[in-house]
Amino acid sequence: MRYVTAFWGLLLTTAAISTAVASHSSFGFLGGSYFYAHKVSSLTGNDAKVTDSLRFEPAEKGYDFTLRLNFDYGGECRLSGFAPMDLEKETVPVVLTYRQPQEEVKTTRCKLNFSINRTEIRLQDPDYSCSDFCGLGGTVHDAVFSRDTRR
Repeated sequence: MRYVTAFWGLLLTTAAISTAVASHSSFGFLGGSYFYAHKVSSLTGNDAKVTDSLRFEPAEKGYDFTLRLNFDYGGECRLSGFAPMDLEKETVPVVLTYRQPQEEVKTTRCKLNFSINRTEIRLQDPDYSCSDFCGLGGTVHDAVFSRDTRR
């Protein structure tokens, strides 16, 4: 009897996890690199072509990410870390949230949301708490990557 109970308990737990993952995965597989090509002003006075990039690598319970954004006059943001996926919440768009580890905090703790739907990944930093990772005039808030650029 114990074995049957344990089997059904394992089966129900597996089904619950599968359902949660399926609901979050309805926006599609996220792993890979995303790009946004645009022009910025350069120190020489000419426009320069640059490409922003965002890479997601699947990890246990979320995604490791690497972000690079380019701005006018050579400014850039570089940030990497782990953004866990909350399988308890079923939100659309799906939101992954990176929180800077406390031991790395110099001024304000960086909290960055990745708002993901079927067509885009939007970065949200409404408090500008991740600005320490950017050059002068740069911010990660409202950066957008099209899901179509995934490689």
